[in-house]
Amino acid sequence: MPQLQINQGPQDALLYDNNKSYFTNVGYVRTSNFQVEYRDVDAQTGTDFGQTARFVIPKAADLLGPVDLCIDLNAATGFTQANTQAWPTTTDTATNSVAFAQWVDELGFAMIEQMTFMVGSNEIEKLTGEQLQIKNELMTSDEMRLGHETIMKTGRPAFQDVGPTWGEFGIPAPGTDGEKEALQARLKARFPGSGRDFNRTICAIGKATTGPFSDAAIKNKKIFFRGGKLIVPLSFFFTKHVSQYFPLAAVAGCNDISISVKLRPVKDLIQLLGSHTAASTALYPGMPTFPGGKVMNTIKLRCHYVHVTGPEAQLLMNKEHVRLMKLYQHQQSFQALKGNDKKIDIDLSFLHPVSTLLITIRDDADLTRSDAKGYFYYHGDGTNPNYDEYQQSDTYSGTRQSYKRTVKVKSIKLTLNGQERHPGLADGIPLDYMNARLLPSLHSNSNASQKSECAVLGTVQQTHAHEYHLQGSKNIIVYPFSLNPEATNPAGAVNFSKVSHAKLQITLDTDDYNTTNFPNSVLDTNVGDSKSFRVDVHAMYYNWLAIKDGRALLSFA
Repeated sequence: MPQLQINQGPQDALLYDNNKSYFTNVGYVRTSNFQVEYRDVDAQTGTDFGQTARFVIPKAADLLGPVDLCIDLNAATGFTQANTQAWPTTTDTATNSVAFAQWVDELGFAMIEQMTFMVGSNEIEKLTGEQLQIKNELMTSDEMRLGHETIMKTGRPAFQDVGPTWGEFGIPAPGTDGEKEALQARLKARFPGSGRDFNRTICAIGKATTGPFSDAAIKNKKIFFRGGKLIVPLSFFFTKHVSQYFPLAAVAGCNDISISVKLRPVKDLIQLLGSHTAASTALYPGMPTFPGGKVMNTIKLRCHYVHVTGPEAQLLMNKEHVRLMKLYQHQQSFQALKGNDKKIDIDLSFLHPVSTLLITIRDDADLTRSDAKGYFYYHGDGTNPNYDEYQQSDTYSGTRQSYKRTVKVKSIKLTLNGQERHPGLADGIPLDYMNARLLPSLHSNSNASQKSECAVLGTVQQTHAHEYHLQGSKNIIVYPFSLNPEATNPAGAVNFSKVSHAKLQITLDTDDYNTTNFPNSVLDTNVGDSKSFRVDVHAMYYNWLAIKDGRALLSFA
């Protein structure tokens, strides 16, 4: 072919090698023989919320892969009384009485206060539920992200209100204006596409003589929903990839390998909403009850084991294993903010080479209130993220327009030993630049496309508003030192062990609060009032794990 004669120049010699065919099948790579086994491990101690579940991992194979916490929840059997007032009963004289209880969203992560992987008496890795949630939202692809069927993540209120009447804190008062807020509509809420009842719900009760509450399927009924199931992958360092599986053969017969999961009390994980009686006296529900007082029916750790052949097992046993670890340090700061406050200053006291800082801002009330509690409602973009409180809307009717109760972050600045990290930027890295330009290049799931789509359609179509809330990383603030924070190999870090003083400054955008609708307060129209926000800074840092002679030790404490 004439064209073959054309490609004879000096540049072509750098492109082509006629001794290597482009079309030859190069075959495949063979590997050693192995088999995978799944095994359930029972907890030795701690079998319910409020306890620490400890699992001793049997050395039943040569390698340990992913470990999943599998929990079956009991269905509720009744209600308790609270604040000297009972739940609505079938003989209640109130025209429209309703009360219900529901789990907090993302229960699978919210229930974990902390979890620990230990070899003998040596603590190798410790993670909190918040850090698991950040890894799931920021460092996990859409295909692998955990959701409704695993951690009970819904991204929407457990009940769907119809034309809500706004009550205190933006929460519709169930039972008032029954024509707009039907218990019928609440109980028929479904998870999109699942065809199943919404399993954040624990129990509900209602009575009505007129309006939608009088529907025959609901009237004078106590409704107890079935129990739920949780499958929570515990993302320790050895679960990320098959090349990172923990070599059980290297510690066989020497030290116990254990995983401990400290669970939050059940009262910290349930939202309770009450109604108003006919006399307009507030009704606050008590806790739901469970069979024998146990919320959990079963709790197990499902382990992925790998069996290899004798020669490979011998190699695993005799070889010294050195792993580069990415662990977390955590620092928390409470800030009492007013609407005209412009900055948040935090002194950092971290150690070791840090590859990135992960920052979240939460309304302190969201973690303690009973009616719209949640652990992962992160603030920062100027809209209130608590969809249980505001029912998926960022615009509110009536006087609620002046109650945004949130903050908007403008930029992030870091000073190390008196020197600014980026002196060419007046206030540090602008958050909009970070989210739109840097974040998509740093992490697996920046949700850039979803944000753009939902920004246009979220206020028009409820489906897109729901999709927006399902993207949980939108207010996880990242301050990077690495070009690839998720990479297995080092890609940049700052050694905080050599930093005597570090100050993080978060600049707030207060323009939204200087108008009639959004006055100079994140709380209300009184400028003197303040509101407590909780700022968490997680530092992801490098450490080294050495496994040899039956022991596992970290290089730096």
